[in-house]
Amino acid sequence: MGKLLKYTTLFLLSIFILMGGLWYYVTLKVASEINQQYAGKKIAVKDLKSEDYFITFKNASPSGFPSKISWKINGFIEESRKSYIEYLSPIKFGYDLIKQQAFISYSGDIIASYKPKRHGFGSRLKLNNYRLQADIPLTYEIISALKENQDPAVLINYCKNIILSSDKVQMFDLVDKEKYYDKEYEKLFFDYVPAKKYSTIKELLNDIPKQYKINYQVKTNNNSAPKRKLPVSLFYVFSQLPSGMNLKLTADIKTQGSSYKDYMHGLDIKSRLSGKVSYLEVKDLNLDYKTGNNINSSSYDLKHSMKFKLQEGFFDHLISEYKNSYNNAKITGQFVNREINYIIKHRDDLRLNELENNDYELNVDMSSEQRGKTAYSSWRDLSIFSKNSGIRVKQDMEQALKSSRYKAKGVLYLDNYSEIVDFASAYIYRFGKYRSLNDQARKLYVGVNKSFLKDISDHPRSTSNDLSFEYNFDSAFPQKAKFGSAYILKIPQLYTLMVYQKLFDTVGFEGDVLQNMRKILPSIDGNEPMLKNILPKVIPSDKLEKEIKKIVPTKILEEGLFKKLIK
Repeated sequence: MGKLLKYTTLFLLSIFILMGGLWYYVTLKVASEINQQYAGKKIAVKDLKSEDYFITFKNASPSGFPSKISWKINGFIEESRKSYIEYLSPIKFGYDLIKQQAFISYSGDIIASYKPKRHGFGSRLKLNNYRLQADIPLTYEIISALKENQDPAVLINYCKNIILSSDKVQMFDLVDKEKYYDKEYEKLFFDYVPAKKYSTIKELLNDIPKQYKINYQVKTNNNSAPKRKLPVSLFYVFSQLPSGMNLKLTADIKTQGSSYKDYMHGLDIKSRLSGKVSYLEVKDLNLDYKTGNNINSSSYDLKHSMKFKLQEGFFDHLISEYKNSYNNAKITGQFVNREINYIIKHRDDLRLNELENNDYELNVDMSSEQRGKTAYSSWRDLSIFSKNSGIRVKQDMEQALKSSRYKAKGVLYLDNYSEIVDFASAYIYRFGKYRSLNDQARKLYVGVNKSFLKDISDHPRSTSNDLSFEYNFDSAFPQKAKFGSAYILKIPQLYTLMVYQKLFDTVGFEGDVLQNMRKILPSIDGNEPMLKNILPKVIPSDKLEKEIKKIVPTKILEEGLFKKLIK
């Protein structure tokens, strides 16, 4: 029994030594060839213009015994006209015999500098387990295929479960040493189904895979420091993402296109996302996108739904991010900064806080098609709702591409329109020419908007707090276009009449009416034709009725707006 154990041990040891020798011979031979041909030389990356981008490394050495056939690339550097990116730890690449995976990985620091280096501008990146891997089973079939064909496209037939990932990543400014980026992890999974057995890259491009699957997840930690710009790297491809992000995304993609140029033909994308971006919580986002496969026409169908919540502090965070990232020295920046400061000062008047800690639902259901020289679109549902109010649009549209004539027919729905007007008016009458309005004038306009929308809606006599507005427009006959119960071309005049009516209700008809009106709206022009014609002191009421009948549709008069205007 002892001799059997001894011989077994010697046999296994001999096998291990033989494997070790073989591993050492193969890896050392490959490393020697790499060093002889490439080490210490500038290797031009042709796809990025050979005169602009180079990579260099000091040497390659074997690594990973006994479970991996792999190598280390030491002293790896990426260099362009404007940047110099130095990898302080070795890059590892090779094949994991146990996991049956090809891989390339890096853990360590990267110094990404802008030229000239002596100025010290750039960043230090600390990467933990940055890795690209793919399942490639080591079988007789794949070995035979590689022996017979040197084209790398052969690997496409056997490559599965491609993963690009990293664990902890931190970025520091080289000048002030401030940490400006902190990522916990990021992982991108990609898989596909080959359309055929590929032998060349040309075959792959002319008959691309028809099915793809993507999974993505990322988590970044909170960091208030402003982001810095990084030199472009071919190796580290993940970009900087907003802080406080925690997202998960899945996507299934299919295409009926043959070549890579036709991938949009019969494209079918189904995706789902959930998670959090800073103070925005996305509870559920679904996307379903399809394109047609008819070579004589182009079409697509889009369905999108999202439930989200603006958490407390959302607008404070937006303002903070803007101030951290925008260059105040720019002229446009100075203008925008004034607007931002105005918003901050009047945030209570703008009711920003009321948007936070609320759940919302956004829906899009639409399709579009181009046949010949005509484009058609249909919005079956375009809506956004909160628990208190909402807006929905349904529309069909037709456009002649040659003559630019278009027709649109649809319905606008306002749920709890009074709340929508109150909230929207808080914005409209705080900016532009309305910024100088006094509180009484703003209150006047809010009342005007509520009454006006009610009176031109489809059902002015309804007591419901929900409104609808059917509309029909043909660019060839703009005079016939209607919105609700009013002609669109008459809406400005109708609205002006309503403003005057509300002013009369407020100031009355005693004394100097025009002067009293100007106390509320200083910009009132007494020579404006409509105002001159309806001021009671200028013309009698019977003539006033004739003037209004010239511009007010009969339906509006019958619904009672006329009586409100002339009392």
